Amino acid sequence: MAPSACRKQAPRWNVVLITFDTTRADHLGCYGNAVALTPAVDRLAAQGVLFENAYSSVPLTAPSHATLLTGRFPMAHGVRDNGLFVLGAEQLTLAEILKERGYRTGAAVGGFPLLARYGLNQGFDFYDDRLTPTYDSPLAGPSPRRHEFEFEERRAARVNEAVFDWLAGGRGEPFFLWVHYYDPHRPHDPPVPYDQLFADRPYDGEIAYADESLGTLLARLGRDGVLDRTLLVLTADHGEGLGEHRELSHSYLLYDSTLHVPLVMRGPGLATGRRVTGRVRLADVAPTVLDALDIPVPPEMQGRSLEPLLGTSPPAAVERTHYAETLSPRLGQNWGELRALYEGRWKYVHGPKPELFDLAADPRELRNLVLAQPGQAATMREALSTFLQRNSPPGGSRMSPVDDETRARLQALGYLAAGAGQGQEIREELRSDGIAPQDRADDVSRVATARGLMSQGNYWGARDVVVRLLADVRDDPYYLELLALADLNLGQADKALESVEKMLALGAGSNRSAERMLGQIGIMKYRLGDRAAGLGLIRRSLELEPTAESYYLVASLEGEQGRRDEERALLEKALSLDPKYAPARLDRAVRLAQEGRTDEARSEMERVLSEQPYFAKGHYNYGAFLLERGDKAGALARFDRAIVLEPAYAKARLAAIMVRVQLGRRDEARKGLAELQAQAPASAEAEQARRLLEEKRS
Repeated sequence: MAPSACRKQAPRWNVVLITFDTTRADHLGCYGNAVALTPAVDRLAAQGVLFENAYSSVPLTAPSHATLLTGRFPMAHGVRDNGLFVLGAEQLTLAEILKERGYRTGAAVGGFPLLARYGLNQGFDFYDDRLTPTYDSPLAGPSPRRHEFEFEERRAARVNEAVFDWLAGGRGEPFFLWVHYYDPHRPHDPPVPYDQLFADRPYDGEIAYADESLGTLLARLGRDGVLDRTLLVLTADHGEGLGEHRELSHSYLLYDSTLHVPLVMRGPGLATGRRVTGRVRLADVAPTVLDALDIPVPPEMQGRSLEPLLGTSPPAAVERTHYAETLSPRLGQNWGELRALYEGRWKYVHGPKPELFDLAADPRELRNLVLAQPGQAATMREALSTFLQRNSPPGGSRMSPVDDETRARLQALGYLAAGAGQGQEIREELRSDGIAPQDRADDVSRVATARGLMSQGNYWGARDVVVRLLADVRDDPYYLELLALADLNLGQADKALESVEKMLALGAGSNRSAERMLGQIGIMKYRLGDRAAGLGLIRRSLELEPTAESYYLVASLEGEQGRRDEERALLEKALSLDPKYAPARLDRAVRLAQEGRTDEARSEMERVLSEQPYFAKGHYNYGAFLLERGDKAGALARFDRAIVLEPAYAKARLAAIMVRVQLGRRDEARKGLAELQAQAPASAEAEQARRLLEEKRS
């Protein structure tokens, strides 16, 4: 909702908000971590103000960013979990306020929970949420394994790319830019060279890579001559458990390992090298930005400005009462929910198993004092209840209708149990019912371990973990799905099918995961020679849940048999269900090119890359198209782009080497061969490239 105040002259400062996803404060150099590699963040801290004790209200991406952008607590802005809520149009965001004041507003986000469909794009003229496409089909070409086990994302460097053109398009007016780096989120698999530098600490490697991308962004702002006229705010949405309190990841518990976040501000007129020790909150960021720009803070913002702490005069003392919650255990798993209050040295967590911590004496929250200090626990419980009543609007939060695709994604990743996430009542009161999330921490961590092993390609290790989970909780549909995925990737089609049939018998197929895997198992059986059974499973998947992917699978098999008319009709059906399903549109373009319909083929390929600019196979195929038409330079640019997007794409590397040889750029071709041999030393592409260079030399 845009503010009604009259437009005023634009302020002098730009504003850049940078959010690192899933980043603990104590894993940054400026917060005392001696082995961290975070020079860009550390420089910001040295040049500005660092808040040593900043806290998130929710250990989840979408709700935490909603608090950051509205200055309101979760019960007020209404976003309580990833994927299940949309920020309402009646909410007022920082972007809307600044846009009304004459700012250009732009954002680029790196992860699925922040897609525009969830409402956080309110007030942004430009909102780029085009993630790296992830297609489950084995026929769709190279794509990261991680998408089967984690939310879709894109690397921080791709996020930077998305905003650089937007920055260049300005005409001198002030701008508000939000840049979100998702990389530190699980799975922790940093790119080269951080995978080697942090081989034993991949989480820190992801943070180091995000820091490098931040450095690139700041250098760009410096070259543009706007850095010194910009208020920079760096923070994170939440932290990561990393095994503390038996929690490997985040979202289900409310310990400081997932709530304590970095917060650094740098800008004109701000103090340099200052460290503020008092407790502050992400809800305080939006009012602080407005206050620093001399823009009135709307009364509906529940955070309070930190501007008095930013100037060159000695800062006043601050110790904000802080509220935190996670309703995800109830909404996603039908367990109990947790709500917490920080007040002075005390922290109280209410739920099925209440906890009380004296943070001054026990900062790691190892001693629950509920039984030892019942009076203090009762006082904090009452204070938490009062805080809820005072800060909850009439009517409370309402879950948004969840589309089938989102529900399937949330269920496939374990964020949503079968039957959960619909019809859940949200009451703004202290509840003690349900399973204590603390009691399920081991299971949640084992699931995170299994998903992490699969994202690394260790399917046998993941399978062992899942088998132990199923020994404790028989016929859990999500555990069965993980087992089926492990078996599928191990080439054990019959075992995978056994788990999928159990899922269907349990009624868990409504989330589309079972139906989707039927098609994947069918493809495997078809490839192994059992074509009749394979086609039967694929067609069964299509009948149960007709999707663009399932039509595409059948179309691909028809194409392999040379049945072009059938293939064409199925591709059209796939695109009628999802016009942006890139594999189907790309195959359609390839067929058009083969039929000599060059202009149509080019148009289709360019549409694919416009809609999915990070689809490596799209760039490769467009490169092949251009090469066939004699445009070697254009083809090489596309092959190189495919390699940047997917370094393990051996076909693209081979194609780039071949074109460089044709162009007489033999030194570059030899360098490309060395890189291909390092990536895939035993591949047919590496051998073909080696022979090509030897033949040309002789």
